[in-house]
Amino acid sequence: MGLRPHITALACADDVGRAKPDPAVYRAALALLHLRPDEVIAFEDSPNGLAAAKGAGVLCVAVPNPLTVQLPLDHADLRLTSLADMALEELIEAIIQINPAARAQEPAWPISSS
Repeated sequence: MGLRPHITALACADDVGRAKPDPAVYRAALALLHLRPDEVIAFEDSPNGLAAAKGAGVLCVAVPNPLTVQLPLDHADLRLTSLADMALEELIEAIIQINPAARAQEPAWPISSS
C-alpha cells in the first residue's frame, strides 16, 4: 500500500501489555505523537476497537468489515460502510458537526483529497 513512509509512530498491545478494549494502546499512540485526544480521529471496525478509542477520549468513526458489520457499533461518533463513502473534507465537516470545537483545531498536515 505504500503507507509506511507516512507513518511516524506505531503502538500496539505488545507495547502496553493490554489489548483493546483497554484504551492503553490509544494513550500510547497519543503520547508518541504528542497529541491530545481532541486532536485526532480514530477509525475502527470492531466494538473492542471502538471502546478503546472512546475510552481514550478519541472521537471514533466506525467502518465495519464483513465480519463485524452485524456487531453493535452504536457508540461510534459516526458510522460509514466504507472509507470510500465520504471524501476527507466531508468527513471533517461531519466531525465538526459532532464536535464544533474541532473547527478551531489546525490540521497537523495539509488536507487534500486530490
